Amino acid sequence: MSVLERCYKGVTQAHVLFALFFLAIFYGNIYARVTLPLAIYILPMLALRLKIRTIKWQAVMPALACLPVVFQFFGAYPPIKNDISVYFCFFYSAVSILVLSRCRVEELLVQNCILFGCILIAFIMLANAALGYREQLDFYTFKNLVATPLGSSNYLAVFLLVGTLVALYARQYLCAIALVGAFMFTFSRTGYVMLMLAVTIWLLDTRTTLLTRYPRFFAFSFITCSLIVFLTAFFLKDGLPESLSIRAGLWHAAVYHIADHPLIGTPRSEYFYIFNGLAWDPHNSILNMLLLLGVGGTAVYLFYLYCVMRLFSQLASRSTFWRSVFIASAVTLLWSLFEVVLLTPAYDTLLASLFALAIARSSGAELAASPAVSESTSAGLTVAR
Repeated sequence: MSVLERCYKGVTQAHVLFALFFLAIFYGNIYARVTLPLAIYILPMLALRLKIRTIKWQAVMPALACLPVVFQFFGAYPPIKNDISVYFCFFYSAVSILVLSRCRVEELLVQNCILFGCILIAFIMLANAALGYREQLDFYTFKNLVATPLGSSNYLAVFLLVGTLVALYARQYLCAIALVGAFMFTFSRTGYVMLMLAVTIWLLDTRTTLLTRYPRFFAFSFITCSLIVFLTAFFLKDGLPESLSIRAGLWHAAVYHIADHPLIGTPRSEYFYIFNGLAWDPHNSILNMLLLLGVGGTAVYLFYLYCVMRLFSQLASRSTFWRSVFIASAVTLLWSLFEVVLLTPAYDTLLASLFALAIARSSGAELAASPAVSESTSAGLTVAR
């Protein structure tokens, strides 16, 4: 009898495949000599179990954002073979929404999959760091040891933040403390700021009624302050910390290049050369989208993100779990102004999968709901009330 079968009475094969899919997102890894995450191999098996026959219109949006790439083939700088893998993220998002929007599962199963996935990240990254540790290592050498098949330390911090918020809202405080401890070992300075912001929002949300009473005011303030911080860093070149100063230089280079191809964007191989091979991205997801997709593709993708956040917000008013997902998504999207978080295989797949589950929950789906689970068997996680 599997762990799922012991914890969830009457669990089906579809539920097992769903759990494996979610855990595979957090494990990461690349197979088939292309940017093909392990999780994507599981989706066809889940699709067969769910008997997918129709297409949700939401699944089309990520694919439509990629439409400007077609016109790039007729431009002066057509994409080359090495550029194609960059656009796989749109395919992963579309397929995830197509399949999982028909999958109705209990929130507790999704919550535990996220927490187990983050614990898996923490275990692998700390084990790798411990095995590779040597005396007199400089900071960046040790930081590079903090990695898993999912990615490097800065990228892992994004997922650990999601898990921390989910644990906090689920009142699984020991799990949250453990994830914060692992988060500290990512040495992501931007991540530390985002973690403090996330915890502050959680405290305001759970210890006061301010967010509940004035949701629009706080949403407007969050977006406005985010733009002010970014624009201040963009235009204020002097007096910035070294890390932020380097990012500002990349942002300026990106804007200069976007002006050359504003409508349909340009392949990654061209601006990789412009950045002199030091980095393949401008450390800003919006600028990265404008580089790759131009104004047209970026507008479509931003509309897709609006639909995602709007649905998360609607479910957040009725569910603690979806409230944690909404806050985690908002903070990580803010984070994407300083790192390329969007248009990466694992994050895009996770965001699209949660969006698909939100669609299934709001509209009703074909898969029978996963049975309820007692809190005493909450996937082996210790609950601190």
